[in-house]
Amino acid sequence: MTTDAKAVRRYHAGVERALGLWDATNEWADYIAFLSRLAKALQASPPDAEVPFKSTLAKYLALCLKPSLPSGVHQKALEVYNLIFSLLGKDGLSRDLPIWFPGMSHTLTFATLTTRPLFLSLYDDHLLRLSSHALRPALRAIILSLLPGIEEENSEDFDRTLSTVNRLRQIFADDGNEEFFWQSLFLASITSTSKRPGALVYLIRQLPRLGPGTSQAPGNVTQKDEATESTQEAIKAVTTPEPGLLVRCFATGLQDEQPLVQRGFLDLLVSHLPLNTPILQKLVIPSDLDILVMSAMSVVLRRDMSLNRRLWTWFIGREDKREGSTDIVPGLGVEAPTRTTATIQDKVHTRHDYFATYGLKPVIRSLRKLLDRESDSPADRARPFRIMLSLMDRWIIGKLPVEELFVPAMQDLQKYQTAAPSQSSFDEVFRSANVFFDAIEPQLITNQLFDLLVQGDLDLIEFIFSNFNLQEEEMTTIHLPMLCLAISEMLLESMKPERHELNGRDHSYQDRLARLMEALLGLLPSHQGGISSEAFGQMPQEGWLPKLKTLYKDSSYVKRAIFDLIPPPAASQILLRNIALIILDCVKDPSSKTALGSLTNSLVTAIARTSNFQPLCEIALGDRLYDLLKITAADVNARYETVRTIARIVDSLHAFDTGRTLLTEHYLLRLVPELITQLWEVLLPTTPQFHVEAVEQIWNLRMISQQLLLVDSKIADLMCRQDKERSCLEDQLARFSTLWTHTRFGEVNVELFTSKHGGNEDEVPWALLRQPILSIIDELDPSVPDDRRRNWVNNLPSIRPVFKIIYAESTNPVNDQLSLLGLHRLRKVLTLARQSNVQRNELFGREGFSEVVLDLCIEHIADGQKGEEIFATTLSILRLIIEETDVQQHHDLLSLLLKQLSDVPQDSPSQEEILELLRIIFAKPNFGNPPSELISILISGISSQAIDSTIDKWITLLCNTIPLYSTQNLFANMLKLTACFCERIKDYFALMQHLYEKPRTTTQANGDPPTKLAKQPERSVNNLLAGLEYILARAHTHLVDQASGVEANPNSSEKSQSRSIANHRLTVILCMQDTIKLCGEIWAWRMLKRPSTSSPDNKSFAYISTRLRTRTRRILENLADAEPQECLETLMGMWTEAARRDAQQDITLNLMQSLDGARPKFMMPATFNAIYNRTNPSALDQSQKSSLSVDVSAAELMAFLIAYTSVLEDDLLEEIWTDCTAFLREVLANPMPHRQILLKLLEFVAVLCQKMENTNFGEVVKMRRELSDLCARLLTAIFTIRPAGLDSTAQPLPDMQDSKGMGAMRRKNPLHTGNAIEVLCEALPIVSNALGDQDRLNGTLPGVATYVTGPALRSKQFPQTVNLDILQLVLLMAKSQPNNKVWKKDIHDAINDNKFFQSAPWLAETGWLPVLNQLWLSDKGLMTDFVSRLTPPTTAGLMFGVGATAARTEADRKTQLNLRRIALLLLAAEVDAFVSDLSHIINKLEELLTATPSSSPSSSTRGDVYLVLRAITLAFTQVHLVSLWPIVDVELRELFSSMQKEGEAVFTGYTQLQGAKLLDLLLLLKPEEFQLHEWLFVTDTVDAVYPPHDFKSTAVADLMVSKGGPETELLTASSTGARIPWLCTDKTRTSEDPSTILRPFFRQLSIHAFEDTYSLQLPDLAACRKDLLADLFVD
Repeated sequence: MTTDAKAVRRYHAGVERALGLWDATNEWADYIAFLSRLAKALQASPPDAEVPFKSTLAKYLALCLKPSLPSGVHQKALEVYNLIFSLLGKDGLSRDLPIWFPGMSHTLTFATLTTRPLFLSLYDDHLLRLSSHALRPALRAIILSLLPGIEEENSEDFDRTLSTVNRLRQIFADDGNEEFFWQSLFLASITSTSKRPGALVYLIRQLPRLGPGTSQAPGNVTQKDEATESTQEAIKAVTTPEPGLLVRCFATGLQDEQPLVQRGFLDLLVSHLPLNTPILQKLVIPSDLDILVMSAMSVVLRRDMSLNRRLWTWFIGREDKREGSTDIVPGLGVEAPTRTTATIQDKVHTRHDYFATYGLKPVIRSLRKLLDRESDSPADRARPFRIMLSLMDRWIIGKLPVEELFVPAMQDLQKYQTAAPSQSSFDEVFRSANVFFDAIEPQLITNQLFDLLVQGDLDLIEFIFSNFNLQEEEMTTIHLPMLCLAISEMLLESMKPERHELNGRDHSYQDRLARLMEALLGLLPSHQGGISSEAFGQMPQEGWLPKLKTLYKDSSYVKRAIFDLIPPPAASQILLRNIALIILDCVKDPSSKTALGSLTNSLVTAIARTSNFQPLCEIALGDRLYDLLKITAADVNARYETVRTIARIVDSLHAFDTGRTLLTEHYLLRLVPELITQLWEVLLPTTPQFHVEAVEQIWNLRMISQQLLLVDSKIADLMCRQDKERSCLEDQLARFSTLWTHTRFGEVNVELFTSKHGGNEDEVPWALLRQPILSIIDELDPSVPDDRRRNWVNNLPSIRPVFKIIYAESTNPVNDQLSLLGLHRLRKVLTLARQSNVQRNELFGREGFSEVVLDLCIEHIADGQKGEEIFATTLSILRLIIEETDVQQHHDLLSLLLKQLSDVPQDSPSQEEILELLRIIFAKPNFGNPPSELISILISGISSQAIDSTIDKWITLLCNTIPLYSTQNLFANMLKLTACFCERIKDYFALMQHLYEKPRTTTQANGDPPTKLAKQPERSVNNLLAGLEYILARAHTHLVDQASGVEANPNSSEKSQSRSIANHRLTVILCMQDTIKLCGEIWAWRMLKRPSTSSPDNKSFAYISTRLRTRTRRILENLADAEPQECLETLMGMWTEAARRDAQQDITLNLMQSLDGARPKFMMPATFNAIYNRTNPSALDQSQKSSLSVDVSAAELMAFLIAYTSVLEDDLLEEIWTDCTAFLREVLANPMPHRQILLKLLEFVAVLCQKMENTNFGEVVKMRRELSDLCARLLTAIFTIRPAGLDSTAQPLPDMQDSKGMGAMRRKNPLHTGNAIEVLCEALPIVSNALGDQDRLNGTLPGVATYVTGPALRSKQFPQTVNLDILQLVLLMAKSQPNNKVWKKDIHDAINDNKFFQSAPWLAETGWLPVLNQLWLSDKGLMTDFVSRLTPPTTAGLMFGVGATAARTEADRKTQLNLRRIALLLLAAEVDAFVSDLSHIINKLEELLTATPSSSPSSSTRGDVYLVLRAITLAFTQVHLVSLWPIVDVELRELFSSMQKEGEAVFTGYTQLQGAKLLDLLLLLKPEEFQLHEWLFVTDTVDAVYPPHDFKSTAVADLMVSKGGPETELLTASSTGARIPWLCTDKTRTSEDPSTILRPFFRQLSIHAFEDTYSLQLPDLAACRKDLLADLFVD
């Protein structure tokens, strides 16, 4: 029947009028009235008439189903839906399902009990009457809409909803497409977290069991076949077309955040999808199985035992409790175990085999993938360790994966140690790794270490031993000894000659093995004991490495097997033997000496752990050690290493071999004398690097052989073994001097010589030193100037020990001859003591021994029976005590001596004698001016490289003659003298540095001979330093006297004398500067010496370096006392030079902190004066002015001041406070001369502020107020004077691509001045705290906005003048003064500038977004302001022509900018910050979406509306966006429909592109409610990749018409591995033709969306934000 056209028009008009009421809906009653009117209008439908205005009607109905509306509105809306579906009929509903279904599909998520029946009636009465073909595209959405109804199994509508879902499945099953239903259900569970509980309930009830077939009860075979066939059909339905979605459904369920969901899926996994099912073992590809296994293992991270038990059951199979059954049902590829009453052990093996067969490989693959990810995140790195730790709770499961993955896990941890972004990140991962390591059985760890040892991966072994605890009892008593034994065998094997010839020896590898063995032995128990000699003799001595490796790999009970094979005590015995043999081989090979130290330590440890030394006896260790001592090596270093090693072995054997089974008296008689002989050789001054250790070893050997007196007799023999030649005598004295210097003496005082306190002369060290001292005293002649013995005694730091020995010999004579000998010795000692002030004071001072000697003399004089010679000798001793003697001089020899001094060979004894004679002559009182040529000769002699042993004589002579010269002569030669001393000191210092480097071969790489050795480098350096210090002191004294003379005689020619004094002063200062720099270099030696170049003898190095540091520090102290300003400026210059070279400035600062004269209370005023000297010298007194001879600027001095103040302890602020504040006040009183340092001054103030925050002293409130005032004045001065760094902010700044790049531009060198922005960014946060009260902030910080940030923000070249630093400065001001109008106005003006969106996107992300967020926090009406600027499109009063087009374009431009501002503000604030504004924003967007090409604003703004929609999607949680999806649904369908039709001008190419990007983002994020609309735009089911025959998609993307043409390749990549939008590429912003991008996009969109879901990767939200920002900041 034909419908009346008039009735249809009337019908349409009625519906249109009803729809017109929508705009008046505000309250819920309005919605009811609207829906009632609409229902009434629809009921007037003529027969067969189409429902009019479908799109608008569907949108309004969808909006009536907002969750915020009451249930009455929902029920009324569903009634209207029911009416429409009735009007449409089956065919109409099939056709229009995309229009009507999305709007009502989400109802069940919030429907009340009264609403749900109405909703389900729509399915029962309408939707489920449609064919499967009509429902197929929407099936996933239909399932999602129903799943909320079956979440609660106790709800009233559960059965009805479940029945509805089953009916839906049956519809597809009837058409042979049941598998499509299951795949759609799996997809729904994968993508929708909120609907997953409903999916779980349905799976538990309806999913077929997928495990291997179990034995059926006896019955009809036909029934069994039918049941089996039915089961197979059901299994096929859930695994067709492939089981990937089934696996992913379980994987996502197992990783759900809700424990109940995880538990449910685990139960489902155990009951329906066991690990041995053919589906997992055959159909599922390995990578998918890994996903499932990884997801299952992830549940252990919850540490929930109920979850873990379910996981263990899945991994090892379910137990069947029925009698006669086995633990495991027969599965794929595995024979069922025989039915028997298995023991517990059999069950364990069966479970073990089950897991090894089905689960081991995927577990290992999954964990290895985790280890291979190399993520920077600590949580990701720790994840595999935490999982493996939990797996080890069930050792059947954890053992095999840990065995396989222990080494990869440790390697991954080792890599992360260097790759971790911070130490705290590594510590977090290490904590998990450490707990994992501690949980592993020691035998498993040892087995892995054996593997690493065989592979040669010592780096990893060292990493494990240095980071993890291996001191578990079983490990240290059983396993580590076996590892040590294996290492010893490897070392022993590498020492064999055939290995050396075949492969060559890798000595570095040997060294590392030796160090590793040393470290391992250090972990073993202190005493292991031993086994009997008979048992040891029956054991094989070699070949243990392969045996042990096999044992650890194959044995199940390693501990028992080890005791059967080789008990640990036996292993210790063999290890002891092996180490001894290795050392014996190593000593013979000079190239292997580097490993000797570690090997010796290992042997000492091994000796300490045993009580049976039979293995060492069997290899005749004593004889072989003696043979080694007889081998003479050319290199002294190699020789000493051998001696030291043997001495340590002897010492250890003596300590632990109490039974003397090996170290018998026979061996001591052979070894000890030879050891002493060779140790004696290295005591020469040419080898100072061995002294301390060699002396310690000599005393150790004496303790070992004390009863035999081997050391005493040998040293006495060595001291006497000389051919009377000077060189031999000098060497013996030098050696004994070294022994004496490094021997510790007890205190020698007067009480020691009383009968009550008399000491035993046999005690250490007197007994050993007695005979050598007596020999020296007997043979020296005090009257011979060049007697070496005399010189040695004179140079002793204390003569008291010598006096004690000699006095003891004099007090107990056996006969008169011995008494006379004792007196002669005593006279010599006293004579020698008179020649040294120190020794004179020791013997004859207040606490000396004058009374003791006097008593002795009185005793001998009173005893008249001693004889004439003894009496005369006693008198001579007495005369020495009470009288002074005068030294005669020979004036007639002076000229001849000077001539001979130049003619005789340099450094010869003759020259030395001449020097001594000259010294005596010039020391005569009242001596006149010395000859003019003398000082030149002395400078030449001291400078000569040939002078070495007599250098101290030259220095002494020079120092004695310096006072005799006139002031003019002295100053004329000062520079030469200083240069001469400094150069010679540098030569000796360089030689000492060479001596203390690592030992090298005797010939250097270039073939040159080694550096010439000095006889006594340390003594020479000290003498030269003393001489230099003396010369400088004399010159400064002359300078002071000269200045005092001028002041005392004002009538003399002042001008010429002042000039002369200034020149002399400059000369002295230059000499002092050279000396300070040299002393600083020597002082820093110990700090600059690197371990890579250091000698192993660190004790000797510490001794010599400490002495030199003390000596140079004393010189620096004296110079600082003499000229404090100049010396401290020189130290500042040294720091500046180091900073210029980018060297270590900390060393100079450490030097300053060690000097008393450079304490902060002296240093700060000196620094301030130095700055004044370079900025405003007129403000200083004459006494405060410096010579300006140090090349350093005021800015560099400020940099030093900042660095120096920064390293001071916070508590020292009180000491420097007065000086600092005075300096700041003086500068700010007249800041103009100091303008170039004002910015540096702000940094200095920031340091003071920081230290004030860290400490409390004095009147804190007053000081804070004082500093606050200074800060405010300083900022005012900066903004008033505007120094150089301030003006650059108004210029265009370089564009950096990211914040890291900008950070790299920051100054690293402290001397760099920087600009105002950098300084303010660093100083302002600290200074703001000091400013304190708000008034000062209000008065100071606006200057920052006015002079720094304001010019950049208000520049005509904006935004090129703005960079990250400026925005960070604005952010600092915004946080400090949120209500300040200056910065807020600047930012408001900048945002409202039409050029704002020409800024760089990276700058927007790192700079503008934080500033905008801060602006919004202080101005909550900002969003309302932006939204209110959006005007609805209007067509009223439209004109045509150029003017109308220009007006429309301007309106479009304003609207687009406001939309972008709204989007930017949404991104800047926190999520859900603008919930209160959301409805207003959506309403405005709806209005703009009604624009047409001819309205104002026009439809050209649609693309920017889509930008705002993308921002809304990212800025709000899903619960707030329910009302948005109907609008987006209608808009996107309209957009894509117009693109299919083409030719319409409503949607521009830019709009189409932005619409596509909006859809792309929604498909990526998959909001819960949007998933119900997703099928409209893409094929969201398996049809996307497995389309059925003659499949025709109804999705918009698949229907897009492509006529061909150029295309742009689209790539998806993310650095994090997460999913990013497909159109997240710069090509979308640079392409001139968007269609080249959209063609491939729409063609592959369904497949791409499905693959994204299939990947299970999380979306990269940061990438989405960056892409949106990039789109916003494209003009």
